[in-house]
Amino acid sequence: MDSSSVLSFAKMRQTARQHDAVILFCRVPEALSEKLHGETPSSERTRAFHDVDRALEWCEDQLLEHADRERTQYNGLLDLVNQQFGSSTMARAFVGYLERLDVTAGTYLCREGEASTSLYFVERGRISVTVELANGQQKRLRSMGAGTVVGEMGLILGTPRSAAVVADLDSRVYRLSAESLRQIQLEVPEIATAFQQFLLRLLARRLVAANGEIKALLD
Repeated sequence: MDSSSVLSFAKMRQTARQHDAVILFCRVPEALSEKLHGETPSSERTRAFHDVDRALEWCEDQLLEHADRERTQYNGLLDLVNQQFGSSTMARAFVGYLERLDVTAGTYLCREGEASTSLYFVERGRISVTVELANGQQKRLRSMGAGTVVGEMGLILGTPRSAAVVADLDSRVYRLSAESLRQIQLEVPEIATAFQQFLLRLLARRLVAANGEIKALLD
């Protein structure tokens, strides 16, 4: 790294301070660390990470933290279900079929390749969806916070898990098993219909988001 490159990064740090931004460095050789960070490696305007995935995880953590502060419409699982079903009576009945799980950070809700026998509602905390790469490393696909659902595709299709789900933080989730879903369909078909409509809306939103990501990559 020549002197002009060092000067360029110094200007970047100055711009970051002016705009209240943070510069993230990934896979930086130790010999270059001081030149990139400046005289104060612990500067709040620069951070170093082992790889790009960890850097993106840090960015997502900031966004999730901000979203949690801004979240005003979510007050727990019952509130979420009530919003989707449009009936507090049906919402309470539906929640009665769910199993509450309080899990600690690092707990796997399911592993890649396992049979898909349930889906999960996240009431609080944060979970990540990960896949195992050919080299044996884990790749995180996305993180999900309170008010989200995970595992619905496997349960609907009856296929093995295409990814693992692990708790990033101590979390509270509610499990809907395939057996409980069959009970709902037999005992309260109107709730089963409301739940199916909820899943259709959820999958449609995720399809729209996926199309947007593909478009962004192509552009």
